[in-house]
Amino acid sequence: MNWSRYAKQILGLDDSAVATAGAVAALAAMVAGAAGYLWAASADQATAALACLFTALASALSIAAFWHTARMRAKAIAAIRHALLAVAAGETDLEAVSVAQAFGNEARVWNSLLEELLTLRRDRCVRLALNQDGTSASRDDGLRSACDAVWHGLIVTDASLRIIYANGAAAVFLGVKRDTTRGTLLTDLITDPPARAGVASMAATDGASESRSRFVIETSLLTGREEGTFRLSARRCSGRAGMIVVIEDISQQRVANNSRNAFVTQATHELRTPLTNIRLCVETLVDKADMEPVQRGELLNTISGESRRLERLVGDMLCVSEIEAGTMRLVRDDLRVEETIRQLEADFKHPASVKQVELSFTLGPKLPVILADRDKVVLAISNLIGNALKYTPAGGSVNVSTHTQGEALLVEVADTGLGIASAEHDRVFDRFYRAKDERVANITGSGLGLALARQVIRLHGGDITLQSELNKGSTFTLSIPMTTPVPLAA
Repeated sequence: MNWSRYAKQILGLDDSAVATAGAVAALAAMVAGAAGYLWAASADQATAALACLFTALASALSIAAFWHTARMRAKAIAAIRHALLAVAAGETDLEAVSVAQAFGNEARVWNSLLEELLTLRRDRCVRLALNQDGTSASRDDGLRSACDAVWHGLIVTDASLRIIYANGAAAVFLGVKRDTTRGTLLTDLITDPPARAGVASMAATDGASESRSRFVIETSLLTGREEGTFRLSARRCSGRAGMIVVIEDISQQRVANNSRNAFVTQATHELRTPLTNIRLCVETLVDKADMEPVQRGELLNTISGESRRLERLVGDMLCVSEIEAGTMRLVRDDLRVEETIRQLEADFKHPASVKQVELSFTLGPKLPVILADRDKVVLAISNLIGNALKYTPAGGSVNVSTHTQGEALLVEVADTGLGIASAEHDRVFDRFYRAKDERVANITGSGLGLALARQVIRLHGGDITLQSELNKGSTFTLSIPMTTPVPLAA
């Protein structure tokens, strides 16, 4: 039987999903097979099996990486196509048709072209401003509209750094009224000392040195505003005295970059930990061929648990990629709720025991069979249970209850853990966000679990809500319709 053809035609998976699923399945099969073989193998045989296991592991991960790269390139081309169609339909905001840099070289080249187009528009506005005196410029509605359409701040000064022209965005960034900017010293409006000194220093030169004809600095302080990050670019006007200054709000870029860097660091740690545990267990099995069956069984259980942990983490990372690309979709099928919850109970029984947390499950009568994407629903519930165990100290308890209410299935995960401050109830569902509680900083986590859980449940037409009080625990309630909701128009 052609498995890949079945997966694509019946399950609706694309080639990259088939390849990734195949690699993960092969990896799981190899781990299980190697574990079973190591149970009864001699030391030499176990060593050979271990070498084969890690070789196969490297091959599986290489295949998955190749297909992931191919998928990202295809998504980049698709995103650029949608952007071109948006422009053809009349979209004029260049920032709205930019493509996420995570898509690779194609996205970076596309965004570079957009930036060049933006520069041409901005230079046109500057030339228009320089060819008008202040009175005519204020009366020229066409010029005002053109310059105000640029979302970057645009300022033109004379040789003494007095403002000749400033568009609306510049006035907003500087925190002043636009009508009061004309004739004001630019340095009086910039409160960041390095930025003010750089602009003043460049204005003091005669322009002969090309290296001093441009000045760029990033600052978080323009007029007392510390909540954002701005890039201030200045250059001397060619052919006349004065300067052109452009102010860009790059706050979101900085937040995205910081979040991405934090995620990569955290994901690296999260991947290293289970791999290290698996390696240590396998090495112990190899070195101690005459190990007691009970000890051997404990090590094999650890290998199995850490393999599932790896699978969940890789799944989270793939889901993040799909969410950012806007390509996450559901593969609905019959989902037997009671069977699914029982499987989750078996999966988390060992981690709860290790953490010394009492984990209990309460299932309502006659739980239904619903139409849903099983993998994504399991991902959501797993993240809720995993978080409850993670943030509940030893000696605490976690209860998972499942019942129906009207036309919805409810899954409640209640714990006696750290709790969440009321001010952070909404923010904990943001990607990469972690609570400000100092105790949380010492607990490993990527800040993705709750964001992914809510996203996939909302795709089903449901939601996840939170009730929590600091130091008294939390209750997350997952609700999902038992009937397929009518999809909303995009």
